Amino acid sequence: MRLSIEWLKDFVDFSDTPEELAERLSLTGNNVEEIIKPFNVSGKVVAGKVVKVEKHPNADRLIVCKVDIGSEIRTIVTGDLTVKEGDIVPLALEGTRLGDLVISPRKMRGILSEGMMCSLEELGLEEKSDSVYRFKEEIAPGTDIISYLKLDDKVLDVEITPNRPDCLSVIGLAREVSALYDTDLK
Repeated sequence: MRLSIEWLKDFVDFSDTPEELAERLSLTGNNVEEIIKPFNVSGKVVAGKVVKVEKHPNADRLIVCKVDIGSEIRTIVTGDLTVKEGDIVPLALEGTRLGDLVISPRKMRGILSEGMMCSLEELGLEEKSDSVYRFKEEIAPGTDIISYLKLDDKVLDVEITPNRPDCLSVIGLAREVSALYDTDLK
């Protein structure tokens, strides 16, 4: 059974790392076979508010956006012509890894793009996306999107033995962890 650490924390409070929790669970007979990081995103992805949109002077299918990331304004060139002023988007900054892609500043038809606006597909949350994701809720520019969307979650792959059917659900494993740490179940 796979158990999300973030989901588990909705039911029981504990401060151990996923590795320490896996070791303790294994001592109860619930062997943790693997710790999985389901989202292949690392680095710095922040909320950016689009403050200005202009047509690219050297390309018909590109636009140049000025994006506020809290600490500064970045220039981003994108092919998503539906982006407009006021949109709040996830913005991957230099050094961010999105799957096999590593973000770096690059010139696009003569204008330096200092990052990349992300779709849900690029963040690993959808199989296919047609456009840059826009947050519907108000998020402060500069907010860490990896933490906000819980893309840093880890998942325990727990082997449940036939004599422990009580552990075949998230709430069942939460009860087990609650007993391990001698804390109340929420």
